[in-house]
Amino acid sequence: ALRALQLTMNDVKAMLDQRLPEAAGGMLSLSRAPIPTNSAIFHGRDELVAELVKIITDRAQPKHVCILGTGGMGKTSTALAVMGYPEVTALFPNDLRVWVPCIKAISVSLFLDTLHSSLAVLKRTGNVRADILTELKLSQPIILLLDNFETPWNVQGAQSD
Repeated sequence: ALRALQLTMNDVKAMLDQRLPEAAGGMLSLSRAPIPTNSAIFHGRDELVAELVKIITDRAQPKHVCILGTGGMGKTSTALAVMGYPEVTALFPNDLRVWVPCIKAISVSLFLDTLHSSLAVLKRTGNVRADILTELKLSQPIILLLDNFETPWNVQGAQSD
């Protein structure tokens, strides 16, 4: 268990080291997690991608879209294709399209830390959840790609947290 904790801490440190480049004057700045590049080989999901793009770009109300299925069927590839679609990138420029890799978020607190880091939240009051909510309330409309969200969702008791 101690080894797993050390590996997790090393992963968090590596993420922070990537996310905290030194800016001019020695100040630190945070940048939001960029959307990974989708594979050039992506076929057979044009109708689904177009339907999801239409749903997401309809400005009538905020959207929540969940792509479900077994591992290896192309959920992440489909989501990345949607995120890279011209209509989506026009509505949500780079800083407003955020990838949140949830695969290592094996607890609610690790999920919140991952979300906090991916959003590049500067506020650190000691209440990570409140800091995230403040960031989202102050932000322009944003689209989050919660990749492998089943990992924190399936943790016992996570739905109530």
